[in-house]
Amino acid sequence: MGCSANRGIAVVVGLFAVAVMAADIGAPVQIEPAIRDYSKLFSQKLSKKFVIGDVVDKRKNAGSDTLGSTRTGRFAMSALLCKPAPSAVLEHSLAGMFRELGVLAEDKKNADFQIDAELLDYTIEETNKVFSQQIKATLKFRVKVLTAESGALVNQFVIRAEDSRSAVDTTPFAVRVATNAMISGLQNLLESLITL
Repeated sequence: MGCSANRGIAVVVGLFAVAVMAADIGAPVQIEPAIRDYSKLFSQKLSKKFVIGDVVDKRKNAGSDTLGSTRTGRFAMSALLCKPAPSAVLEHSLAGMFRELGVLAEDKKNADFQIDAELLDYTIEETNKVFSQQIKATLKFRVKVLTAESGALVNQFVIRAEDSRSAVDTTPFAVRVATNAMISGLQNLLESLITL
């Protein structure tokens, strides 16, 4: 009788474990593609001071926190949710770059230029191969450089970047490819800003 009771407990525990796993399959996956360390990312320097102005979400699904989807089960796909919002990730990344370069101004009166940005695309796409998957992050944003004093448009740049990884399961790489795409985008932007 004791053996039968143990089997019953084992079956209940086993069913509970399967139920917990099943709840995760198909559930949204939250990622935070934040750059944690800006040191050694930039080899170029800037001599002018910049203040961050408006950063606006102009993606096709503007306002949504969804970057794409990923396979979380054999037949289940889960939404990849970006926290904080994608436009906030861009704003924090721009501020982090200027801060690391020592040229971030807190207000217009201490800046040479104001940076306004429009997030045009920030997506993650997962593709299934025969024995593996590929995950790719694509980033596109427009930067408008304005004189801080008058607000006159000096120049504007459309910045594109991407990063990808291949693995048997690419879900764990979603944060890395999204973050690496942002880092590449910042490096591309810096190359453009040097020409000012």
